[in-house]
Amino acid sequence: MELWKNKVKIVRGIGGLGSQMLAYSLGIELGNRTNSLVKYDFSRFERIKEHNNEELERVFGIKTQNTSSIESFLIGSNKLTARILRRFLFKFKIVRPYYGYTKKFNFDESVFSKDRAYYYDCWTSYKYFIKSENEVRNYFKFPPILDAINSEILELIHSTNSVSIHIRRGDF
Repeated sequence: MELWKNKVKIVRGIGGLGSQMLAYSLGIELGNRTNSLVKYDFSRFERIKEHNNEELERVFGIKTQNTSSIESFLIGSNKLTARILRRFLFKFKIVRPYYGYTKKFNFDESVFSKDRAYYYDCWTSYKYFIKSENEVRNYFKFPPILDAINSEILELIHSTNSVSIHIRRGDF
């Protein structure tokens, strides 16, 4: 289990595509700034069906290095055994937890420590990946539209004055 051998960073993927993109972007920056192995924990989607589950591979073809089932259990599970072990890991600073919602979702430079760490929740500030901006932009390129229906819609968009409206479907 690599979590104990190295200064591994584990970023938990939650929410929809946008939140997953932010988590992945944080992971890129963590790897670049700390020269650490970065793994992703998408195990939440196995337990809770939310949005369209893990979407980075489906939409962008990104294959993340995911946590092992033991790492996911220890760090991400709400079972009593995992909570007790996690409290021990955090209390004795074997693994350091970071929470994206602290400081009212603003940037916190301390997340780039050299410690083993687990990153919870949303990382909404662009400052978490600003130094890796070009690399992040290279990962998030939509594939070409090949099917007839979407090609037709794309052509219509390009040939008219178009507006897009995104409607959130009830997660807040």
